[in-house]
Amino acid sequence: MRNILYLLVITFFAFSCSGAAETSQIVEEYNQTTDLSRSEADLQFSVISDGLRNAVSVDYVSTENSLYIVEQGRNRILKLTTGGIRTDSVGTRGSGDSRFDAPSSIDATNGLQVFVADRNNARIQVFERRLAYLSTITPPSDRQGINPVFFRPEAITVNSFGDIFVYDGESQQILKYDRNGRFQLVISLSVFDLETPLRSIQSFEDRLYLLERDRGLIHEITAQGGYRGFSPASQGLKAMYIYEDQIWGVTDNDLIVFNLNGRPIHRYSHNVTGNVTGVAVSRSRVFILTANTLKSVSKP
Repeated sequence: MRNILYLLVITFFAFSCSGAAETSQIVEEYNQTTDLSRSEADLQFSVISDGLRNAVSVDYVSTENSLYIVEQGRNRILKLTTGGIRTDSVGTRGSGDSRFDAPSSIDATNGLQVFVADRNNARIQVFERRLAYLSTITPPSDRQGINPVFFRPEAITVNSFGDIFVYDGESQQILKYDRNGRFQLVISLSVFDLETPLRSIQSFEDRLYLLERDRGLIHEITAQGGYRGFSPASQGLKAMYIYEDQIWGVTDNDLIVFNLNGRPIHRYSHNVTGNVTGVAVSRSRVFILTANTLKSVSKP
């Protein structure tokens, strides 16, 4: 009987990965069997920038060794050194070029183009490395089945091919654009076994990784919207960031490193308090963003 039950669980897990079944039972069992012991040495993050007002997103650019932060409370974008020194900024509240209304996410790519999800203005603004305005990307017309009036870009990621993916919190869909901002397709999330809203999206080569807000699941889909499966990464995951071939995730207490299949590799406890809103990783350091501070530690 025990062997039969084991086979049933394995069968159910495979069926869930296809997006066709509920995942809560598998998530619970997975977390029980793959939990890693924390490192004996806690990671002691130090503040490198404070006084932020509702900071919600951070990205790192290796070619510049710079950080870009969305400071939603001041409707602006900050550019910092990895030591926390501000080198540039853009934005104030408004609807014109280089103005924002509740910006929500940023992808600074290789620094040559910086994409900002300007949520309440229903658009994506594009800047160059010195944060000079370049262009605006808007949603497709009603002919594609989306009403621009209710477009709410919550998260953005740009893959290595230059494809732009925007999570629309209003329609619960992902919109894909080419490198020139031309609309390509809509990826409907309603056909997958995931719960919206999403917390963030990340890209690696031709794949997208979607982090659920509540269950801590990381879903993997192709750039064309094909579903590849899910990983029950960790409940309470607040943010994730893909650096090279690893996923770095943050909870209120832990920094967890996963492989691209969602399997945990390392788990470290951290001393960061406050509302964690973002994480970024460089070759030598890890950065955790809260609503009010940016903190850093040497890479474990």
